[in-house]
Amino acid sequence: MGLLFIATTTLAVRAQGPALTTISDTVYRADGTAAAGIALISWPSFQTAEGNAVAAGTKTVTIGAAGAFSTGLVPNAGATPVGTFYFVVFQLDDGTVRREFWAVPTTSPATLAEVRTAPGTGTANGLVSKQYVDAAVANRAVDSVVVHLAGAEVIQGAKQFAAAPAVPTPTAANSAANKAYVDNAVFNVGAGNFVAKAGDSMTGPLTLAGDPTATNHAANRHYIDTGLTGKANVVNGLVPTGQLGSGAADGTLCLKGNSSWGACGTSADAVSIRGTNVASLTPTDGQVITYEAASNTYKPKPGPGAGSAYQSTKFAVDFQFSAAPTADLLNPGTKTITLNPCPAGVRGDDTDYWVYVSGTGTAEAVKVTGGTCVGDGNSGTLQFTTVNGHATGYTITSASAGIAEASIASRYRPKGTGSLTGGWIVAPTGDISIFGQLTLKSIGQTVQFNGGTQACFSATTPCVFVGDKNNSNVALDMTLIGFRGRPMVVGGTQPMIEVNAQHTRIQNVQGFFESTGGKFGSWLKVDDDQAFLLDGLDTSGGLGTIRCDATFCGAYIQANGTFSGNPQVAPVGWLQHLNLNIQCDGNGVDWQSGNTLRISDSVIQGYSQFGVRYSTATGGFGGLSLENVYEEYGLGCGAGLGPGTITNAAAGVIMQAGSSFSNPSLSVRGGEGPAGNTPQFATGGTTFFQYYVVARKADGSVTLPLFFGKAQPISGAVSIPLQWYDLAPATSYDILVVTGSGTPVPPSGTGNYAVAANVPQSSVCSNGVCSFTDTQAARGSYTLPAYWLGATTFWSPKLNLWPGGVVLSPPSNSDFNVANHPTLYTDLLSSTVSYVSSAGGVFPQIFALHCQAPSGNSGYVWPVCLGSYSGGNQMRLAAGAPVGGNPTLQNVKGVLNIGANSAATGPTHLITLFDFEPDKSAAYGNNRAPNSSHDTFLGIDSINTNTSVGLSLGSFGSISQYIANNGDGTNWLERLTATLKEFKTAAKFDSTVNISGLAAGCLNISSAGLLGSTGVACGSGGGGGAVSSVFGRTGAVVASAGDYSVSQVTGAVADSSVVHNTGTETIAGAKTFSNDVSLSGNLNIAGNIVQTGSGPWSVEGSFGTMTTAGAGKSKIGFTTSGKLAVSENSGTVTEVAKNYPQQFTYTFFDPNNLLTTALQVPSIYVNRASAFHIVEVYCEIDAGSMTVNLQNAGANLLSSDLACSTAGATSSSFVSGKDAVASGVKLGHLTQSASGSVHRVNVVVKYTVD
Repeated sequence: MGLLFIATTTLAVRAQGPALTTISDTVYRADGTAAAGIALISWPSFQTAEGNAVAAGTKTVTIGAAGAFSTGLVPNAGATPVGTFYFVVFQLDDGTVRREFWAVPTTSPATLAEVRTAPGTGTANGLVSKQYVDAAVANRAVDSVVVHLAGAEVIQGAKQFAAAPAVPTPTAANSAANKAYVDNAVFNVGAGNFVAKAGDSMTGPLTLAGDPTATNHAANRHYIDTGLTGKANVVNGLVPTGQLGSGAADGTLCLKGNSSWGACGTSADAVSIRGTNVASLTPTDGQVITYEAASNTYKPKPGPGAGSAYQSTKFAVDFQFSAAPTADLLNPGTKTITLNPCPAGVRGDDTDYWVYVSGTGTAEAVKVTGGTCVGDGNSGTLQFTTVNGHATGYTITSASAGIAEASIASRYRPKGTGSLTGGWIVAPTGDISIFGQLTLKSIGQTVQFNGGTQACFSATTPCVFVGDKNNSNVALDMTLIGFRGRPMVVGGTQPMIEVNAQHTRIQNVQGFFESTGGKFGSWLKVDDDQAFLLDGLDTSGGLGTIRCDATFCGAYIQANGTFSGNPQVAPVGWLQHLNLNIQCDGNGVDWQSGNTLRISDSVIQGYSQFGVRYSTATGGFGGLSLENVYEEYGLGCGAGLGPGTITNAAAGVIMQAGSSFSNPSLSVRGGEGPAGNTPQFATGGTTFFQYYVVARKADGSVTLPLFFGKAQPISGAVSIPLQWYDLAPATSYDILVVTGSGTPVPPSGTGNYAVAANVPQSSVCSNGVCSFTDTQAARGSYTLPAYWLGATTFWSPKLNLWPGGVVLSPPSNSDFNVANHPTLYTDLLSSTVSYVSSAGGVFPQIFALHCQAPSGNSGYVWPVCLGSYSGGNQMRLAAGAPVGGNPTLQNVKGVLNIGANSAATGPTHLITLFDFEPDKSAAYGNNRAPNSSHDTFLGIDSINTNTSVGLSLGSFGSISQYIANNGDGTNWLERLTATLKEFKTAAKFDSTVNISGLAAGCLNISSAGLLGSTGVACGSGGGGGAVSSVFGRTGAVVASAGDYSVSQVTGAVADSSVVHNTGTETIAGAKTFSNDVSLSGNLNIAGNIVQTGSGPWSVEGSFGTMTTAGAGKSKIGFTTSGKLAVSENSGTVTEVAKNYPQQFTYTFFDPNNLLTTALQVPSIYVNRASAFHIVEVYCEIDAGSMTVNLQNAGANLLSSDLACSTAGATSSSFVSGKDAVASGVKLGHLTQSASGSVHRVNVVVKYTVD
């Protein structure tokens, strides 16, 4: 599966703050030089001329290079209260301090001169310039064109007064009249001829214009007569039968007022019900008439519509509201506002409920902390604290597009006493904004977000919080469907959704890319939900929404609570159907809270540091299970992704846990991977390098080697930059390497492994990453510490980050106690997965049903495999039927069956009973390591066919057999060592016994109990009788002269002709020794020591202070410091001079001209000393190419021209005899060819003096 990059662009719409004016200028000192320092700016709260509220505050501005100064401020020109100024203090780096006041205009940019002012008492009334005055009166009218308070003047043109002018009583026909004059003039107009509108009377008929058309019109006789013709008569209170309409009244039909029959149920406009008044209010959508005890009336109230808890489905659009309270919010702080009415779902007593303040000032979401509003349509209050100031005219709206209000309004208490329970909430479709935290807490509530995107603006809270922050049992069985969050906070670290409830279900979470750089810290954070299900999460449309940079790198799903904390945060999670196609935009799942986590049927790929990380560092039970999870790292994510991160170093799964009967640790079943990536520090070559690190603590304890990277350098001259993660509290590191033409075998035992040893941590590590350069210098000998010998103290580090497919780590730095380390149970030990363990293969940690070959790990992990197609991968176990008394089990093969029906592949070990080199076995991982002669084993020792294969049983010390003994090492009955086969029980041979190595003859037993042969045939006779005499004498016989002669004894020689152990003797004749001769004294030789063999010879011995040779003698030996010295003819002991190679150099350098064959280097060397032999010629150039040779009397010395190079090239091949240079001979340097940009050449000639 490849990596897919998808980017989506949206446009963010947010409330805008007041415009800023940029003050830009250059600050100078009094001497004209550019100033440096800071400016401290402070201001009181004020309201701008445009009505924006500005809170009091301070600001520090640094003066830039060359005195550059620039900052942005809200204009305070024309601000309220009058006389509001910015107070500015310049503090220069030379100690100068200047204070001044600023009045910032709306015109931007402005200079310092334009904003400076000198305030007086409330206003700026200092001296001003002509320019200031001219500008101040530029918009004032000329005196001749305005109306004055006194005097007669003519006003031309139409004038409109904002308020009625007061004028005196008119005295002339063209004077303006006031209201009193007009009222008095018309008071009696019409009197006696018209009827007044109120309080008057008239006589005579009143003729109306026609029939009435409105309910309050007067009716004429025509209208009344016409209307009565269609009405039924009433005779004695009853309507005559003939005037009734047809039909019969029943439960569904009623006689209507128009004499027709129709459905029952309509009523007149009631003014009272059973004596209780009905309010005259007009109901709105969703309201019904209900009784209100406070007013003892029936009023319209929210009914089975949007605001009713009994409606099963709530649409958030019905709960979007806007109110314009009049409370003063000009200055930030704790505020109380009044809402009349309080809309449905708006409550002052609901914790973590937010509203949005906008319209004036800087818009903000505020958390409601109290109030009397309960969402019932009555008047009430809300309390909250503002950060910004808001002038009159602000509005209060939902901070979540009505979703929070719908969730609150839908809740009710079953039977009046149960916990708050909600229904189904449908969020608005399209693009909506969530300005504050959207809190959802109920029982059994479902919130559906499908069909829209949700822009999240809060920088300090999650966008959505499910449950209660302090009690995870408040909300139960909540379900969120189809949330698609869009981060609006640049560099944000808050989660999209956080859960602290029980049995929460979140389905089909998505993200939406925000082009302005908005980020989430994670998509989903799980607190203490111990039955949490995430079913469906897709990153395809939300790539780039997780913050992952040099200082922070989040995971899409995280749980970082404390299992052992108070309150406890110990989630149990089930994650399924995830499509975490991350594309280097963060990590997959980071579950740091312990307890069990199961991920199934999901894709996790392209992660920055790890696909899944699980830890019980804070406690917890259970473990991590991956079922059919596809993991792929991809092509690499590069550097800068997360603090302390190594380029292209990633883990598929990091498991930090212990292992016990109650903790199954890590289980991987099916799927692909886990996939990690080990950084490759150099490429291009054919030799493979694998690097390991051993970490040391201050107490001397060490880790086992940890594989951290690889390289394929193009040559041995390449320096290789290495990096690994710092393992606190390590104080030093040993860096090891192994090489090979293929994947090399990890280091074990002793070898030339050391790149560097005891490297101080402080010299190579910072910010969690250690760096070291491998120059490929000669590797030092290194012996890996043997944990099984107990001579060294070991520790196992916690691996928070480490490259590898599966990284097994304890939850904290630990020893080798198996309970402190995780185990892996898997179907397949994959050949493509790298397995890393900080326990270093000390005990089994991976249990697999099947092992692939070749190995995918880089050593130091102990797997146990039950099956493999390759004989080189651990053991294969074929389990038989249960062992018991069943006769069908007679004569069947064993439960442990290692055999095969093909040709035997011995000699080899099949069962290793004692591993002499467990570090080597660990280094080979799930491959079988080469055996050792020190192992104790069962195997086969034949390469014959399987019909003649032989059993081998071996051990380095001895092989013993016991009967009725537990193997105590003492009471064996039979033992085989390298020198003896010994029996402690009788031996019986039922057939011929063949004894080789003894001469034919009669067997005898020596006084030491050894069986031997006399070399002669045994005598005849029946034996069994006592010996009566020996050599003709009876009794105890002592040999005497004449009993026998040397010639009578085969192989015997006379005593006088052999060398004895003691005494002084002379050995005549040449003697050849086939073995070493050890002498405890001196070796005195009258002749010479002559080597008769071929090849080199040497003399080896200790060294010390030599004494001079005796008179007439010379001495050679090894004196102090092992130096070779001589004492000639009893002379002083003198060190023997060494004939080290010496050298001379031709050098030519011309920075302006290229060296060419036309420009010969005129270099001549004259040997004025002793004759010598040239041993090597070296040539180095700065660029281009060149070939050179040496000449003696015009003849070349080198057998072929030497091709120079920038790295240096050498030749030691000479024309026969030309390497000899006699005294007085001139040697010339010859440039044979040159091309390119050669400006410098060095030719070095090495020689030894004859």
